Amino acid sequence: MIKLEIKKLHKSKLILFTILFAIIMSFYVNYRSNNILELSHEYKVSKVPGDTILIANARKNDFHFLKNLEYITRLNEIIDNNHYSKYSELNHFMSNIDKKTFKEKYDISKKFYELD
Repeated sequence: MIKLEIKKLHKSKLILFTILFAIIMSFYVNYRSNNILELSHEYKVSKVPGDTILIANARKNDFHFLKNLEYITRLNEIIDNNHYSKYSELNHFMSNIDKKTFKEKYDISKKFYELD
């Protein structure tokens, strides 16, 4: 009975069309996910531009990206510092992370998870 059903599927080329459809959809999803700037403009969450838009605009406006690499790294540091500056406990933990045990890292990871 099962062999008969498999033969019917094989003759109708359903498996071939399914695989072909999966390949086409994977190319489409890959194309859409590579256009990060377009997606973030299309599905805005708030009026304030996000970090990725700021960095992408800085890269888009500057054709010599390697010359401006120092500026972008400073921009990233500013963004990170502003985001975590309200949480002094987390800043203190990150500055002394090498001295912490696994249990302490695990306990504080819950707070990081709540932030993101």
